[in-house]
Amino acid sequence: MGSRPRLRWWKEHGSPNSEALEFGGATLSSDKLALLDAATRVARTSLPTKPVFVGHYWLKGDPDILSERVACVDYSVAKGGKLVAYRWDGETALSKDKFFWANSEN
Repeated sequence: MGSRPRLRWWKEHGSPNSEALEFGGATLSSDKLALLDAATRVARTSLPTKPVFVGHYWLKGDPDILSERVACVDYSVAKGGKLVAYRWDGETALSKDKFFWANSEN
């Protein structure tokens, strides 16, 4: 696990830190999650008004939207994951059904 967590800025304001921070795909133990949530909650800015597509979060599993207006297209293809794209047709609310992907051949 990396020592520098990344902020899941698309999460609701006031979400517990365990939901708001990404640790490079690592899973924290329940005792560490409890300590993290006991700390102050992470402050975040307002969500975007237009759709935003991001990468560098190294997600796993089947692609899904992160919030109504945020989608990640980084599903770890370099580590055997999926090469992901989203077909955006101008909609303001993103949909899981608009993802397309190919599995890695690794």
